[in-house]
Amino acid sequence: PGTTRQKNIGIKKSHGKYIIFLDDDVVLDKDYILEIMRVFNSYPEETIGGITGNVLEAPESKLRKLLSSCYQMYAQFFLLPKYGNGRFRLSGSATMIKSGTVDKTINIDYIYGCNMAFRRKIFDNYLFDESLPRSLSIWLGEDDDIAYYLIKRQHQNFYTPFAKLIHKFSPLARPNNYENMKNSMTVGYQLFKKNLPQDLKHKFAFW
Repeated sequence: PGTTRQKNIGIKKSHGKYIIFLDDDVVLDKDYILEIMRVFNSYPEETIGGITGNVLEAPESKLRKLLSSCYQMYAQFFLLPKYGNGRFRLSGSATMIKSGTVDKTINIDYIYGCNMAFRRKIFDNYLFDESLPRSLSIWLGEDDDIAYYLIKRQHQNFYTPFAKLIHKFSPLARPNNYENMKNSMTVGYQLFKKNLPQDLKHKFAFW
């Protein structure tokens, strides 16, 4: 019925002090859990919201690098999601840390959905929003949504480059480009209305 429902069932069935959500197409480095726990142990308990790790990228051909660079400029101009400093843009789109560009643990906004770690007590007052559109799309948005929730409550989200993983992006879990675009617009608007100020500058940036 959708990954938000699945995550909520997992939360309710869990018993441990920590919860890590991982996509089924990721491969963790042997020290991934150790490095995530290192961050938890380095900051006051009430400070930390969520933690996300370093998604290593597969080698790209020259053509793919060129296309990626072109899209990066396009995404930056139109305030779309792409690589950046891990903060949310005025449009509500998230920017992701590009592997290899950060060499220390830093405070960010966005938590990468394929690997998200939390103290379980965070979910005493929060469950994932099951009203988000049901889809196998990568644009589901529950990662954006929980990141906004935690920031609004004065928690800090963290990125650690030392917790490494590979995300293989299984094509079985991805819709076609048209469905992807449609879901992106639908979820994006829902998250914008829910989480961002509805003033002129934010509305202009979103549209």
